[in-house]
Amino acid sequence: MGAVNGVWYVMAYCCLLLVYSQVAIAQERAQETLMVEFKRLTAEPLNETRFQAACSIIDQLEEYDAVIGMKYTNRLTAIVRPMNRRKWMHALLTNKYELAQLVYPFLDSAVTLAAALQKNAGNQRDNIFRESIVYSVHAYSQSGNVDLAKKFIAIGIQACEEARDSLNLGMLYAFRGELFSKEGHEEAIKQALVYVQKAQDIAQDLTNKTPYFASAYLGAHIAHVNNPAKLVEALERLIPMARDSSLIKQNFYKQSFFRFAKPDFTIYLDLMRLNLVLMDIPNARRMYRLIEGALNTRKRKTGILNDRSLGMLVSDRAVIEAFAGNRQLTAKLLDSCRRYFSAVRVSEEEIPSVNYYLARTLWNEMEGQYPAMLNSLEILKSKYVGAVLPLSITTLFAHAYALNGRHEHAEVYFDRAEGELTNREYSAAGYYHYKYYADWLYGKREYLLYAHALKKFYRIKDSIANIQQMRHINDVQTQRYVTERDLEIAYLKKIQEADYKLNRLIWIGGMTVLVVLIFAVALLYNRSLQRKKNNIILQEKNERIETLIRELHHRVKNNLQVISSLLSLQSLKMEEGEARQAVAEGQRRVESMVLIHQKLYQHEDIAGVNMKAYVNDLIQYIVYSFGVSDIELNIVIEEFVLDIDTAMPLGLIINELVTNSLKYGVGEKEKNRLDIGFYRRPNHYQLTLADNGSGLPEGFDIANSSSFGLRLVSELVRQLRATISWRTTGGAVFELIIPK
Repeated sequence: MGAVNGVWYVMAYCCLLLVYSQVAIAQERAQETLMVEFKRLTAEPLNETRFQAACSIIDQLEEYDAVIGMKYTNRLTAIVRPMNRRKWMHALLTNKYELAQLVYPFLDSAVTLAAALQKNAGNQRDNIFRESIVYSVHAYSQSGNVDLAKKFIAIGIQACEEARDSLNLGMLYAFRGELFSKEGHEEAIKQALVYVQKAQDIAQDLTNKTPYFASAYLGAHIAHVNNPAKLVEALERLIPMARDSSLIKQNFYKQSFFRFAKPDFTIYLDLMRLNLVLMDIPNARRMYRLIEGALNTRKRKTGILNDRSLGMLVSDRAVIEAFAGNRQLTAKLLDSCRRYFSAVRVSEEEIPSVNYYLARTLWNEMEGQYPAMLNSLEILKSKYVGAVLPLSITTLFAHAYALNGRHEHAEVYFDRAEGELTNREYSAAGYYHYKYYADWLYGKREYLLYAHALKKFYRIKDSIANIQQMRHINDVQTQRYVTERDLEIAYLKKIQEADYKLNRLIWIGGMTVLVVLIFAVALLYNRSLQRKKNNIILQEKNERIETLIRELHHRVKNNLQVISSLLSLQSLKMEEGEARQAVAEGQRRVESMVLIHQKLYQHEDIAGVNMKAYVNDLIQYIVYSFGVSDIELNIVIEEFVLDIDTAMPLGLIINELVTNSLKYGVGEKEKNRLDIGFYRRPNHYQLTLADNGSGLPEGFDIANSSSFGLRLVSELVRQLRATISWRTTGGAVFELIIPK
């Protein structure tokens, strides 16, 4: 049976190759036929029928390649210009304007085309005049000529109100709101929101969704400029509208009104960069994949995937992977970016993408190339012209100076960076600022300031994690809708393609055997599609279960946090003594369990705990809770993951042993030290904890100790089926062996 299936697959593959080759040949012949027909139509004097037919041919040629579409639009424009046909000329110029957004450097040609549209429109206050005003406003706004844009907006609004032209009036109101928002001050922002709302009110019932989309997109950016999480939610709600067919040109002669190029691509790009600001790497990657999909669907139609645009796109991916800490993949992406720009004769120092230099800076740090990191930052600073970056350049400079040992410069830049955190504290900017700042203070042994910075860092970290958790729950529901819609579209496209292939095969030869093979391929494809659908449904169920488990861990963590807070409040009402000390020890035990559940719902693998991050955080918390600042911590922990059944008792053991060292092993010498090592061996895990105190008393036995905490350690060791040993070597030393 397996051999039979293999033969069928080979035959089906050969059949598909034949079909695809025939389709490619048919497309080339169709393109040649269209060009010949265009030449025939334009060889004789044009009338309305011939002009419409020529425009239809250009529409079809654009489906194959935007460059060819622009070439034939220029040819028809040269024929029409001496004829003084105003309407024809307007249609051709608007088509050139929209193609210019895809084919040429847009700003170089936008103002020239806008001037040609104005000249052709003249002073007649008709629809051609109003549409040319909208194109002119867009061109002048994009080129930075604000005064001319405002002048044309005033003329256009008056003309549209007189003619009751809601479509063009909605676009002008949206552009007016955009110009107000660029002024930046509070009163201008209020005016911007007023005009954006006017545009939405006018455009909400129109069949063409372009003005409504423009106003909703601009309104989201204006209203949530200082709240990236809210802006992400608003933009994600616009994704279905960005795919609306009314935003896509179908016949430029009959539909000459203004349209945006690539609205879905624009939203995906915004969402990718905003997710980086929120440190949501999975969603940033998801948006990058959607950008690739949006571009690939246009590759045949527009030809916009040239080396320069691919280089810019790859630099965005490099930043995502650099933030994710993927050193090797970041290096490969940076190399790809350099190759793409080298193909268009752009040297590395001339690469226009700030994201390239940001990714290179982060990669220099991962590689330990600290002087090169400063060099990358200097280039990034020279390229930076108000672009939205996930974190502050000033913070990066401070961190780079700290890594290079230039502490005076680092201090100046850290102070300056903190002043730049207004409205950005609870984002990647604040996260990395306080992370780098705390590391620098710890290296300088300024432990009080370090504790203050670390507290701010953990508060920001937990806040970002909570935002990501809530967004993930919403994303599961959104992704289900998007996936179902994409599957439906893909299924319909496949059906259309299968019909076309079948008809083409019948037209070529009507070979009976080939027709039978096509039906076999269709059957196999249907089964494959059904399996794919079942896999997607199963994946969605798994995601929902994972979300529920994360939510459970989050709630358990919150409940334990409440218990810890109650213990803390109770201890404040108690006098110093054994009772208060016992409550404080209980609180620390609860906090060790809190950290376990927090790591579980924040980690990608909900079944295990990243021990390096967990043990580091636990020890820092215990030291901070004791208020000890004059101690040297030497923590060496390998990167590995343990399940919760092992991590929970292990956390309690570490808590008790560190607490014991801080209570009895610290303060007896001028320089106190605590060494913690956690290693993964072939057959077991090894935990070592040592201090430089007076050591253990003679005849010490952990199982018979009078301390409740050490007896708890003995019971937990038995539960883990582990072994524990102790000795006095320059202080107390405990060694725990946990079998795998």
